[in-house]
Amino acid sequence: MLIEANSATFPAEITNVPGPVLVDFYTPDCGPCRMMAPVLAELAAERGSNLKIIKVDVAENQALAAQFGVTAMPTFVLFQNGEPLKQIIGARSKNFSPPGSTAGIDATARYSDESIHHSLRTTQDRHRRPR
Repeated sequence: MLIEANSATFPAEITNVPGPVLVDFYTPDCGPCRMMAPVLAELAAERGSNLKIIKVDVAENQALAAQFGVTAMPTFVLFQNGEPLKQIIGARSKNFSPPGSTAGIDATARYSDESIHHSLRTTQDRHRRPR
């Protein structure tokens, strides 16, 4: 199931849902966001009964995006029982994150976290090395 939500409808869309909810924070003029649209539609078609997918237009819902720390698009936030579990920034291929799988989304988040930690370590190492 793929649903457009706004600040008024968002709380009801993520609470009292019997399973994970993936929220796509996007803007219509974002190239990577447009690339993700068919992937999300396919996921919704394949896993609609197991995964609810919500799209939030950041340009029209800036306060909602700020509430979840969205600073780049696309940003995906995985919710369970109304609580955010993981945040994934950037476009991902369907094969990289198995459709509708919490483990796959977690794997994507872990990959992103490892990349960020690697980048931070590299930057920190550069600053620690004598010149």
